[in-house]
Amino acid sequence: MRWPGPLPPVVAPPRALSSEDPPAMTFRLLLGLDSLAALVVAYFFLAGLADGSVSAFNGELWAGIILAVTAVIAGGLLLRRAAHPVLANLVLALLAVPTALYGLFMLVVLFSGTTWN
Repeated sequence: MRWPGPLPPVVAPPRALSSEDPPAMTFRLLLGLDSLAALVVAYFFLAGLADGSVSAFNGELWAGIILAVTAVIAGGLLLRRAAHPVLANLVLALLAVPTALYGLFMLVVLFSGTTWN
């Protein structure tokens, strides 16, 4: 007996998680945290340029900070592209872990209800 109409669409079985999925998700999370840190650094640098607090006196410090953040993000992306996902995650974690810990600290300060003065 034939099917009376067009065949129903075939539903693909759920994809099994491979060993590559956790590093990929971790990479995205770490890259997001690093990007957030880079945006904060860029904001404070541009605000400092606007109000004059970034000057020749501390310009080398700012250049070092900006180069370090850029090196971490670029290094993570290049290592991921070179098929070294675990090493890329370790490089990105150098900046992402302190960023996440500081973010958690700020949440505690904001929502604890205590005075911190």
